[in-house]
Amino acid sequence: MKLALTGQLPFILLVATILALPISFGLLRLYRRAVVRSMRSTGESSGDQMVKPDSAPEHATSPRSPAGAVEALLHRGPWRAAIVYAIASGAYAVVMVTGVLLATRLEFFPMRVLLLLVSYAWPIVLTINLVAGTVPRTRAWVLGSYFAGMGLL
Repeated sequence: MKLALTGQLPFILLVATILALPISFGLLRLYRRAVVRSMRSTGESSGDQMVKPDSAPEHATSPRSPAGAVEALLHRGPWRAAIVYAIASGAYAVVMVTGVLLATRLEFFPMRVLLLLVSYAWPIVLTINLVAGTVPRTRAWVLGSYFAGMGLL
């Protein structure tokens, strides 16, 4: 408690933030250099070797090519992860609303609970936009949907 009242905690947080910026830039520079070096070494060693793609298995049930199947998986994968994160964010909202109602001893009114749930569910928007919102139009749609829902309530 003494640490928070004397101003040491804000000072520590401020200094840590100031120190973290140049350190993170340095680490990113080292990482980028290592990636570029790795890409150059792989490009030089396998430049004359051609890899033939495997033929499609005969027992495949869909007429889709292997490239189409990979593309479909790449499109579905981030949205599956976004759904999992959205469920976790929804659970967070439920826990927070329960805590607020119990701590403040407010009565249970459905509209109050719904407003609190939507306001605590904002991480859903962030996670969907970070995980699956690869197109700016998708990000704008998710953000607009959230605020439209808030406006309707």
